[in-house]
Amino acid sequence: MTGVGPEAVLPPVPAAVPAEVADLLRAAAVEAFRATDPAVLERCHARVVALLGGPDDSDRPARSSAEAACLAFTDEFVIDVATLADETAAAVRDHLGDAGLADFTRALLVVEQRERLARALQAVGV
Repeated sequence: MTGVGPEAVLPPVPAAVPAEVADLLRAAAVEAFRATDPAVLERCHARVVALLGGPDDSDRPARSSAEAACLAFTDEFVIDVATLADETAAAVRDHLGDAGLADFTRALLVVEQRERLARALQAVGV
């Protein structure tokens, strides 16, 4: 998926968000997609959406063992980050390395929180 980026994947920043905050949210998203494989991050975003009650993407097989590890990490991260298993993180580290695991974790946090923010604001009519 060459060319996948935050503007094509993530929900837009709501107009009610102050401009300076919106700019920071957009910058964080750009950095997230720069710091890790954008195609994997796009797939993990789809999993976040599914876990939060959106369309289920579980019928799409992972394209690689690295993507499968990142999807398993995403499942645990979104459901309850406090119970994320060491083995799950180690599987991502095995594919991406120490720095890659850190970058992926930060990128996943950005896309998960962007999705939760959009849903929360929509729920209150913003």
